Amino acid sequence: MGEPVPERYTLIVEIAQGGMGKVLLVRDAHLGRNVVMKVLREDRRDPDNLRRFLNEAHVTARLEHPNIVPVYDQAVREDGTPYFTMKMVRGVDLGEIVGARRRGEVAYSLIRILQIFQSLCDAMGYAHHQGILHRDLKPENIMHGDYGEVFVMDWGLAKELGKAEEPAHPQAIHATLLPPSPRMAQQTQAGVIVGTPAYMPPEQATGDHAAMSARSDVYSLGAILYEILTRQPPYQGPDPQDVLNQIKAGPCATPRAVDPGIPPSLEAICLKAMAREKGKRYASA
Repeated sequence: MGEPVPERYTLIVEIAQGGMGKVLLVRDAHLGRNVVMKVLREDRRDPDNLRRFLNEAHVTARLEHPNIVPVYDQAVREDGTPYFTMKMVRGVDLGEIVGARRRGEVAYSLIRILQIFQSLCDAMGYAHHQGILHRDLKPENIMHGDYGEVFVMDWGLAKELGKAEEPAHPQAIHATLLPPSPRMAQQTQAGVIVGTPAYMPPEQATGDHAAMSARSDVYSLGAILYEILTRQPPYQGPDPQDVLNQIKAGPCATPRAVDPGIPPSLEAICLKAMAREKGKRYASA
């Protein structure tokens, strides 16, 4: 039996299923177009996940920027399941683009990838000006459309600057996602430490949410730039805890230590963005 959707929408296919929600491709009968619908998974409907899910919809809807995927609608289905709809984006994510470059494929030049990265920085500069942190920036959350569009996706861990972190539901505090994947250390973790270990700033890796600021997202931007330049994440390990321990222990290898051919100026930008002390990072994206 297919996934139930509101009468306005007709299910076409389930696109993906994540740690918290399902992503469906649906037809909007009112406007005659295909859109993406995100619904909260049945087994994730505890108070903490519901709060995060609704926060993602509301925060993303507030961020009206060419490089942030727009939200169209948010409501509740007849069975009580919350959902929201978004623009359907066709293309590839930055993780796929960097992976192709790692394999020696030349569909995207370094200059073109850096232009995508610049659009990412523009979007995050706008979000920070609006008082919103992303907290889960990674290549897989950056989409490059078929016609050159760039979108920052997945604002499920977004947080308003100056707003206290709401306590997690007791069941969520002890939950840790360990998906069976070779990139498991780069998957979003659930629990007290939230985000994606390979791209986390030290303050996020220690669970110090109060210390996080726009400069925390700037660190994650630097970590993405690091992977663009070196073709590998700044930290790698067999499991998320190993990666978190590496982040806490000290700085990673410099980009030019991995690849001496990287221009010194790009390495300097990367290292300043990834400074372990927040005050030494760029003040804005």
